[in-house]
Amino acid sequence: MARMLFLPVLIIILVIIVFLALRVKSMFALSKSKDIVLFRPAPYGGDVGELAGTMLKSVNSLTTVEYQTEIRVNYRRIINFSRTAPGSGYSKFTWKGGVVEFLRENDVIGIKTGKAGDKSIPLENRWVDFWCGTSPLEENMKLFWEDGLKITAGNVGSYTQRNYTEIIVLTHAMSPRSNQAFKVFAPHMARMYGKNLAEPGVNIRNFMMKILVNNLTCLPDYIETKFNVFKDSEFICDYLQNSRLLY
Repeated sequence: MARMLFLPVLIIILVIIVFLALRVKSMFALSKSKDIVLFRPAPYGGDVGELAGTMLKSVNSLTTVEYQTEIRVNYRRIINFSRTAPGSGYSKFTWKGGVVEFLRENDVIGIKTGKAGDKSIPLENRWVDFWCGTSPLEENMKLFWEDGLKITAGNVGSYTQRNYTEIIVLTHAMSPRSNQAFKVFAPHMARMYGKNLAEPGVNIRNFMMKILVNNLTCLPDYIETKFNVFKDSEFICDYLQNSRLLY
């Protein structure tokens, strides 16, 4: 009887070991693959305000702006597609367990989850638009300025065989209105995140956005976003996002 049970137990143990090994491997792969690092970086000597203005002028010359994005939250992989245009925005989050769509029309964001029916969020707080991925970059930069986030120029260097200049947005702690907006957005993503990030006391810290401005087109080809989620002083999870402009 013991011999008969030994083989199934051994198989179960081996499956668990393989699963844990793959989980650890994916964690290390994530830490290596998500950082955008310029080749041969050198400090940017120009004015960041002028650089940001030139970038936004190039973005506004486009009829629509589309990004393909990979997101990692709680070691879950989420794919996002976003499209913004004057007065409207669309964002679709996809993972292996479902889809969530956000559609902004003027001052209302409609939500489709495929199961719970359609819902909507009034845009009383413009940070909700940011978290849903339906706001254009110009509005995002305006929010950063208003809330006192540090906006500075990073390095000049090459990435994917093109030359770029970095715009870095930093803050240790997000503003109360930004945290409140995140709690409006997060419940609709709880199944994707695997955690409820809308509980009382949840706040965003160590926010960093790195925008790679193409030196030739002045367009933001890549946007990397990172932050930590805390509940009061307890660490909850990391949020890593890497977006690529679709030409």
